[in-house]
Amino acid sequence: MTELGHVALYVRDLQRSLDFYRDAVGLQVVGKLLGGRGAALSGGRTHHELLLIQDGYALGPVQVRLAGL
Repeated sequence: MTELGHVALYVRDLQRSLDFYRDAVGLQVVGKLLGGRGAALSGGRTHHELLLIQDGYALGPVQVRLAGL
């Protein structure tokens, strides 16, 4: 990977997603948040370029389960 902007993804399995983005893509975990249900990852360009949030933990009044961007 050469560069990533700023992306937030809602994922079903946070640990599996962390493993993929860390091991296959090469990003580093720079922080955990939301009581362990979220994580920030960076390629080194900024503090974090990718935010992963485990599905079901929305930051606002969402009534449905989420997956994706």
